Amino acid sequence: MAGYPEGHPDRIKAVKDLGRELSATEKERLVVMDGVEYVCSDDDFEIELVYLKQKQDAGGDAIITQLFYDYDVFASFEKQCRAKGIHIPILPGIMPLNAYGGFKRMTGFCKTRIPPDMMLELDRLKGDDCKEAFVEFGVQWVTNLCQKIVASKKYPGLHFYCLNASERTYQIMDRLGYLRPS
Repeated sequence: MAGYPEGHPDRIKAVKDLGRELSATEKERLVVMDGVEYVCSDDDFEIELVYLKQKQDAGGDAIITQLFYDYDVFASFEKQCRAKGIHIPILPGIMPLNAYGGFKRMTGFCKTRIPPDMMLELDRLKGDDCKEAFVEFGVQWVTNLCQKIVASKKYPGLHFYCLNASERTYQIMDRLGYLRPS
């Protein structure tokens, strides 16, 4: 079953439409796309967690999350799931970066939070003349993210969204030490 660390994209709305200051947990989930701030409100996030719990209670035996790049958002999601009584395994959804355009389209469609320091570097590396540096930065960022996830010892594995481009996943798996030489 699907889990959404930032909230389901349909529940992520423009911050200006809330008409109030953001809570601490909303600030953690804040998504910025093209200079506009979006968030899944705490009330809507609660609806998401209740629904996820209902799916578990109906027989769901694992959660695979939407892609994410902010470990803290994922860790907060896991903590909130556990507090809600959701005890099934959570598999983190990992999407390697292949190209700037595809990254922006997918994260825009999913309304994915991009940590500000990550976005600054990706914007710096978005041109055709920086393709290799963009890929290297993306592989290293995702490798570091996976290392944090694995080091927490809370999750049974990693779920990669390769999108028919497995090379980056192999590079990440190799850097994690998960591939055996042939």
